[in-house]
This record gives sequence, C-alpha cells and structure tokens, in this order.
Amino acid sequence: MFLLDIAVPRESGQTSGRAYEVEMCQCPQGYKGLSCEDCAQGYMRSDQGLYLGLCEPCQCNGHSNDCDPITGVCINCEHNTKGDNCELCIDGRGNATGGTPYDCTGSSDLTGCDQCDSRGFVSCSNNRVIVAVRERLICKTENPEGCTSCFCFGASDTCAASRLYREEIPMIIFNDHFRITLNENQLIADHEELATDIPTNTVSYQVLDDRTLYWSLPSQFIGNQIHSYGGTLSYKLSTEDRGDYVRDSDVIIRGNGLTLTWQNDNEDHSSVVVPFIAGAWMNGYQYATREDILTALANLEFILVRATTHQSTTSTHISDIILQTAVTQRTVLGTADHIEVCRCPPGYTGSSCESCDVMHYRETVPGGRPGVCRRCPCSEHAESCQ
Repeated sequence: MFLLDIAVPRESGQTSGRAYEVEMCQCPQGYKGLSCEDCAQGYMRSDQGLYLGLCEPCQCNGHSNDCDPITGVCINCEHNTKGDNCELCIDGRGNATGGTPYDCTGSSDLTGCDQCDSRGFVSCSNNRVIVAVRERLICKTENPEGCTSCFCFGASDTCAASRLYREEIPMIIFNDHFRITLNENQLIADHEELATDIPTNTVSYQVLDDRTLYWSLPSQFIGNQIHSYGGTLSYKLSTEDRGDYVRDSDVIIRGNGLTLTWQNDNEDHSSVVVPFIAGAWMNGYQYATREDILTALANLEFILVRATTHQSTTSTHISDIILQTAVTQRTVLGTADHIEVCRCPPGYTGSSCESCDVMHYRETVPGGRPGVCRRCPCSEHAESCQ
C-alpha cells in the first residue's frame, strides 16, 4: 500500500500536525493557488517567463472575460462573435477585433441612437459617441473631434481603435551604438569616441566646436515604430555651455521620405517628453498631420535629438531615453487608443496596413512615400522578392 500525505484547510485528526512546509502566497492579479501555480479566471498561460510561464489576460477582443487557462481559447463569446479569440462576427458583418460591444452590429441595431450626425458618426441621447460603430472611422467618447478617419495607408477604409496597451522601450547603452552627427548624413563622432556610464545610463561627448550637433539614437529605436503613435519619446539632457540659448529643432525624425521636426517650448531640457500626435510636429512650415506621423513612424530611418542647445556648448550628456510602443499584454500604462487596427486587403499586413505581406513588394512612388503592394512576379518556387 502506498500513502501520499496532502494538506487540507481543516483539522484532519492526523498525528503529523500542521503542514508548515506548504507555502501560502499572496498572489498578484492573474494568479491563484497556494504557490500561485494556476492562472485565475480571465487569464491564460503563456510560454514567457520562468517555471510554468506567465499568466496573461485572455485575448478575446473584448467579447469575453474568460478563456481556457491552458489553450487560451475564449469561452462564451458575446456580442454576436465567434472564434478561438472571438475574432469573427457570426453573421459576417463588421470587424470583431475592434474591442467594443458594437463590432458586429450596424448602426440600425443600436437602441436609442439617432442617425449619423454631420460629422459622420452615430450619436445617442446622452450625446456620447458609440465607439467604432461606423466603418471608416475610429470613434471614442473622449475624442473632441468625435471620430478619426481611418488612415490604413490608403489600403482600407475599415478600422477600429486598438485593444493594445502602452509599453516602454528603454535605452540600453551597453549593447548598441550612439553617434554624434551634424545632420542625418554627416557623422561627427561614433560610439568609440563617446563616454558611456552604465550605472547612470548616460552617454557623454566633449564638444570641440560651436556647430549644432545631434545625438543619433541607436537601432533599437528605428524601423517600424508605428505603435509609438499616441505615445511619447522621453529623455534627459544636460550640457555645459556658454552664451545664449539657441532655439532650433530639438528632435528630428525621418521615414518613408518624410522629415518631421519637434521643438521644445521652453529652454529646460533636463527632462523632455515628446508626444507623437498630430499638431506637435512640423512638416516643413506646416503642422504635421496624423497621416504624416504614421507614415514616418512606419519606417524610421533615424531619430536625432539635439545635443547642443547654446551658442557654445563644451560637453553634452543624454540619459534615460524611453520610446513608448504598444503591446497585446496588459500593462500599468493603460490602453493605446490612438492606434488604429485596419482590416487589410490581401497583400497587406500590419495594424495600419503599413507593410506588404509575404510574396508582395512595395511599388516605388515619387517622394519616397509608400506605394501599392503588388504581388511578386515570381514562380511558385520563390519565397520572396525585393
């Protein structure tokens, strides 16, 4: 006969007494069990993290609060949706990934709501906007404009606000390269000529002349950063200098043929926060539109941060660079409502249809702006094309 002792939450009458070796943890949100070994309702097991993996929120597009804790398959999809992630409309009408109860309904299905008003969205008796009811629009109750038109790089006119969450990309100075530049093309100093201090997360440079110089941020901040729209770039800058403050572009970004600039409203650069929203940036002598910023962020070639702020700067130090992005996992930074999620046609991929799908290529258009995605003219044996 084999016997296995277990612990129970009551007096058992056994002579072995209390089970002091069994721990009883105070589990964080999403976990349950004596040792937090199980995922709580509304959470599923991922393959990230140590030991058993992390418990992450169910990915049900806002149509269910429960899923299988092992497989992640959503349970009891609501709002006329179906699928493993409640990602499909049962009757094929609408976009179930918008994250609202109205994703799979038409405006005629809304009780107590009038027809579209002059701005093109559904309004109700309480004067609040129904979120993502209308196609071609992103509607949020807190949006003073009512609804924002879908951009989708011109490939689609159907979108919804994302269900993503804000996350931060911090600067890692010990495994990437910084540079000092005069502009986007003229290198002044590379990483070997810069001083790095890992404990303070700081990069420094001794300035040798009075020209306006820029920090060129490393590769972790370039490429497709479209999920940074609506987020921020933050950094700390300190300088030793003489003479008057010089007003100039403090941050310059370039992508997809567009060069956009941002200027600090004050002379204090000790802690700078740069928002990636329309109206904050300039495209030449005009304010950059939402479409301009999304276009540049989709394929960032560089981010330049002004290193010299006065007539004569002798040294410059930059630290704590953080670029906000968006992820599917819930974070303490809240939701990324400014990001659109488009229903892309065949040949396109990305939240804003900003990329070409496999076996498709981007057609070249004047000015460097993204063109149409065309199917590769290849045989069936090819896997990609340029």
